[in-house]
Amino acid sequence: MAGLGGRWAWLVGVRPHGAGGSEPYHGLLIPEAGSHVIQDAAALGEAPGREMKAPVLICELDVERVDAIEWLRGAGWTEERRLRFWRLNLASNADRIRILREEAQRKLEGRGIAIATVAELGGETFLRRLHLVGQGASADIPGSYEYVPEPYEEWVVWLQSPSVHLDRLWVATLGGDPIGYSFLAYRPSVVETGFTGVLREHRGKGVARALKLETLVQAIELGVTTVETDNDSENAPILHLNEALGYAEIPGKIAFHRKLSR
Repeated sequence: MAGLGGRWAWLVGVRPHGAGGSEPYHGLLIPEAGSHVIQDAAALGEAPGREMKAPVLICELDVERVDAIEWLRGAGWTEERRLRFWRLNLASNADRIRILREEAQRKLEGRGIAIATVAELGGETFLRRLHLVGQGASADIPGSYEYVPEPYEEWVVWLQSPSVHLDRLWVATLGGDPIGYSFLAYRPSVVETGFTGVLREHRGKGVARALKLETLVQAIELGVTTVETDNDSENAPILHLNEALGYAEIPGKIAFHRKLSR
């Protein structure tokens, strides 16, 4: 996940499910995302999109890139989704977040749910147990294209990047089994949500809230002053949670689609 403050766009050609291989798209990261750059990128991305028989191209770009957005609309692209972005000032909310975390912990303890880091649960040997949790939670997240489950060998790569630390990856367990997890990605330019997900049958019990609060309190203790996150505009539960935790909305992105003739 890229930093929220950068001027960039993401152009992808989405492969139909079952077309072979686990990777669902061909992608281009486009800096600055001005209208002339978008035009060139669209032309560059169309050929490989057609080659892999992608039925649609998707372009995500900042809502502030008015010139590029006008070009996309004029060129026949249609707006399909909105991506909402958020920032939380930890310095001014530290005391409140610590209180919320204690309340969330007590609520989960009453349900027999424990929270610990992956490092505390066994380190890398525990990651394979999180794989199915990640798949189950990711399948329900709204998005521009169909979710295709990743094999463990590809999924775990995201948790082995320099921005992810096993002692900062928080897991909720019930009876020793993982039911959800959350972590912040500690990048040089921004600290942001890497992932928060809970298995469907355990939602509505305050698990995601407790997990996110653990990551936030840990960030405060590490001296982080602000954190950021982004979510699909149709993901109502996580949007409500962001607001409840005190995140302030900042300019987000729009996802435009253009069908490729077959």
